[in-house]
Amino acid sequence: MPNGSIKRGYSLRRQLMLRFMAISLIPVVVVGVFSLWSTSYFGLQEKVATETADVHTVIALLNTELMYVREAGIKTQYIELVQQVLERERTDAGFQPDENERHRMRAELMATLSENKVHSIYVYGMRGNVYTSQPTVLLGYEKISAYDWYREGVASGRNYFWGEPVRLNSVWVLPYVRRITDPTNRILLGYSVTNLYESILTSSYISHGDVYVLSDDGTILSASDKSEIGQNFYEANGISGALLDGRTGYANVRGKGPRTYAVFSRNTFANPSLAKLFVYNNSQIIDNMLIMTGVTSASCIVVCAFLSAYLSKRFVRPLRKIRETVDRMRLGELSAPMHPRTDDEIGMLMDSFNNMSARLQASLEEIQRINEMRRRAEYRAIELQINPHFLYNTLSLIIYLADAGEADKVKQVSSALSTLFRISVNRGRELVRIAEEISHLRCYMDILSVRHQGEFKYVLDVDPAILEYYTIKIILQPLVENAIQHGIRDNMIADGFIRVTAHAENGRVIFEIMDNGDIPASRIEEMNAALRDYGSAQNFGIGMRNVDSRIRMFFKGDYGLSYQKRGEFTVAHIEIPVLEEDRYV
Repeated sequence: MPNGSIKRGYSLRRQLMLRFMAISLIPVVVVGVFSLWSTSYFGLQEKVATETADVHTVIALLNTELMYVREAGIKTQYIELVQQVLERERTDAGFQPDENERHRMRAELMATLSENKVHSIYVYGMRGNVYTSQPTVLLGYEKISAYDWYREGVASGRNYFWGEPVRLNSVWVLPYVRRITDPTNRILLGYSVTNLYESILTSSYISHGDVYVLSDDGTILSASDKSEIGQNFYEANGISGALLDGRTGYANVRGKGPRTYAVFSRNTFANPSLAKLFVYNNSQIIDNMLIMTGVTSASCIVVCAFLSAYLSKRFVRPLRKIRETVDRMRLGELSAPMHPRTDDEIGMLMDSFNNMSARLQASLEEIQRINEMRRRAEYRAIELQINPHFLYNTLSLIIYLADAGEADKVKQVSSALSTLFRISVNRGRELVRIAEEISHLRCYMDILSVRHQGEFKYVLDVDPAILEYYTIKIILQPLVENAIQHGIRDNMIADGFIRVTAHAENGRVIFEIMDNGDIPASRIEEMNAALRDYGSAQNFGIGMRNVDSRIRMFFKGDYGLSYQKRGEFTVAHIEIPVLEEDRYV
C-alpha cells in the first residue's frame, strides 16, 4: 500500500494493522475478482453456445420453407408457356400479350403453388410486361424497379437473390428473385419474383424467442415485432456490422440493458442470416461470489487485527518513546536524553538520537549567537552610513555664520545638529518613536534650509495619532537628502518643494516623501528594479538602498521602500507595521 494512502494522523500501530490487513486482503480480493470474472465469462460463453445451437435449429426450420420458395422459382423458370411468351417479347419489339395469354400465364403460375406459403408469383419480361398469379398487378415493373435491392441484384448478374420485405395489400412478403434464361443458349429472357409470406418465417421461429431474419447488410427481413421490419438490425441495437464477418458470433446490445446480447449465424444454404436476442442474468452467481469473498475477507481482517496488535505493541513501544522525545525537542527541550533498554536497532537509534540532540543543541546555540552578532553588526554598519560630507558642510556653515555675525542662525544650526546626532546615537536602541524620527528629520531639514536658503520649501504633514508608534530610526533623512540633491538641485528646480506625510492604514504606517524634481518614469522603474535586486550594478544612491535593506532586514515580510510617479512629483513610499511597543517579534 502506498504511503500516501495512509493518513498522517494515524499512529504507527494503526498503520501496521492496516498494512497487515491490506497484504492479506489483496490476494483474497484478487482471487475473488478473478473467480467472479471467470464464472461470469464462462457462464456467458456457455449461454452463447446454447443460444447458437438454438439459432442453428431455427435455420434448419427456415431452410425448409426457403427450399419450397426456391423450388417454386425454379419451376416458374421452366414453364413452357413462360419460356414462349418471354422469348416472343425479347425478339418482337412490338409484342403485347393479349388477355388470353395473360390468363393462361396466370393459370400456369398458380399451378406451381402447391401449398399456401407463397403470396404471389410475378414474371417480368425484358420489355417491361408483367405477368402474375394474382387477379391484379400489385408489384408492377416500375414499382419493383424503384427498389435499390432489386436494381443492385439485377446488376450483379446473380442467378437468384433475396430482396427486402415489401407490403402487398398490407401483408409483408419476402421476394425471391430468379433469372429466367433460355435453357438451350442461356440467353436472359426475364425475371421471376416469388413472394413468400413473411408470417411463414415467423411461425418457424416464434417459439424460439426473439429471433430476427437479416439480409447481408443487416436489414431486418422478418421479426416478431412487425414494426421492426425494414430497419437495420446493427444500428437499432448498437452493434458493429463487422461482427457478422464470421459465420457465428455474439455482441452486447446497447439500449436494452447491460445483460442483453445478440447471437448471430450465417445461413450457408440461403442468403438470409439469423440473429437472436437473449438476456444473460448472472446476478445470482455474482451475489454468491460476493458473499463468499466477503466472508473470507472478514475472517482475514479478524485474524490480522489480533496478529498486528500483538506485533505492533512490541515494535511501537520504543518508537513511541522516541516520538515523545522529539515532541519535547520541538518545544525546545533539546537536553532530554533517552535511555535505551536493548542493544538492537531501536536501541542504536536512541543512542544516535541522543548524540544528534546534543550536537544540535550546541550548534543552535552557536548559530543563534553568531546570527545575533552578525545582525547587530550589519544593522549598526548601515546606521553609520551617513554622508560624512554633511557633518563637514554643517560645521563649515556654522563657522561661516559665526564669521558673518549670524548668532541666531549659529544657535539654530548648532541646536539642530546636536538634536540630530542625539537621536542618531540614541544609546544603541534600534526603535524610536515616530515623534523622535520626525524631530530628527525636522532638525536635518532646518540645517539644509539655512545652508540652501531659498532653494526649496518643505512641509511636514504627520497624523498626530501615530506619533507614539515606533519605527526603526533614520529612515526618512536619507530619502529627503536624495530628494533635495537628486530631485531638486541636480535638475535645477527653481522653486523646490518637499512634502513629508505619515499616517496609519490597515495596520501599517505609511511614510511618503514627495519632491517636484520631475524624475522621468523610466528612471523610477530603474530605481524600483535596483531595490528589488540589491546586487544590481546600476548607479543609485546608497541611502535609498540602505533604508530599504534596513526595513526588510528588521521587519521581513513585504515591508520596505518603493518609488512612484504622480504627475510632476516623485514619491518615495515606505511601509512598516504599526508598532505600539519598542520591540518587534
